[in-house]
Amino acid sequence: MYGDYFIFNDVNSENYNIVIGSQSAIEDSSFSLNRTIIKGNVNKYREKVSSLGTTNDEVITFDFIILKNPCSSVETTFDIDETREILAWLTSPHYPTLFRWGRNDIGLLPYEYFGTFTEVTSFSKGGNIYGIKVKFETNSSYAYSPIISKTFNIINSADISIKNSSDNLNDYIYPIVKINTNFTGTLNITNVSDDNRDINIDVYQDNEITIDCAKLQIKDASGLVDMYDLGFTSLDYIYWIRLVNGENIFSITGGDVDITFEYRECYKIGIFN
Repeated sequence: MYGDYFIFNDVNSENYNIVIGSQSAIEDSSFSLNRTIIKGNVNKYREKVSSLGTTNDEVITFDFIILKNPCSSVETTFDIDETREILAWLTSPHYPTLFRWGRNDIGLLPYEYFGTFTEVTSFSKGGNIYGIKVKFETNSSYAYSPIISKTFNIINSADISIKNSSDNLNDYIYPIVKINTNFTGTLNITNVSDDNRDINIDVYQDNEITIDCAKLQIKDASGLVDMYDLGFTSLDYIYWIRLVNGENIFSITGGDVDITFEYRECYKIGIFN
């Protein structure tokens, strides 16, 4: 990792001529997968605790030192203007922001983190700043894949396949589904792999809608759509499309549409570099 780069908030550290200069704290980091069982109590009449699942106890956190790139810079110290510019970049976001590692030999690594720089201190000697020590705290116990996008052109009806390779084997992924309709009528989307659960949506010619299955929202170009305008007669139960682990077979019927599924898979790798 020494000498490698990183991307934060869509900005490459190479833009500032800086590289990762220390990895000791990263190498000693855990997988951040310690868990707590949500459970009841034992008593005279109950020999076993009732388990209600588990919660993760921690999020991924890592520390490293930023140095000037020794391969492209004669000066090894940071002046005040360089320091201000770098600190402004790292500490301006108030909410979890995309972070990616980059390796000089193979390029960007195929997993991503979302988090915030929570500690930033100088590595100084004799009044000169030789490095910047940082702590990055993510918002999850997992790393994530880049956005996976699968687009299908449906002529009248078709069966399609989408694979969910997430490391959460017993959980679902709730994708964003973008639909560009070429007909007026009722569109049916059935996930055969999820016990044939389905959703029916009234659509119109040349309309674009986006279903955010995690946020339970449906939008078009004007914003949020009234669910009743889409043909839903009750909001008590709506099947929000989800991906089971493994292969998902969808049956899509009703008319001609272009449909795109966007999602991220989670990886239980901790800090892997």
